[in-house]
Amino acid sequence: MRWNQKYSLKSYISGSLWLVPFVAVMLYWVVSRITHGIDGWLRRTGRIEATAFYGVSITGARALLETVVTLNLSFLVFTFGFAARGDSSGRRAIHPADHRDDTPA
Repeated sequence: MRWNQKYSLKSYISGSLWLVPFVAVMLYWVVSRITHGIDGWLRRTGRIEATAFYGVSITGARALLETVVTLNLSFLVFTFGFAARGDSSGRRAIHPADHRDDTPA
């Protein structure tokens, strides 16, 4: 692979918005399968009870889940709000070619 192909691939990957969520979904799928396998093994060997979840009741588990969802949504709103504010600030990227010395000698 030539240097310009490597550079264009690196630029595409660093500028793409779909790549990180796609990798995260794939990683979630793998970790989810592993976790379910471990859960089944722990239940079959009798190491945990079928209704156990960190030793809390169903109400406590539901409250914990609601907290996690709320924190995730808050993070998403903050992240996208910050990105939208940065994009709409009226500033543009400064490029060295924009600063030519046009003064007569």
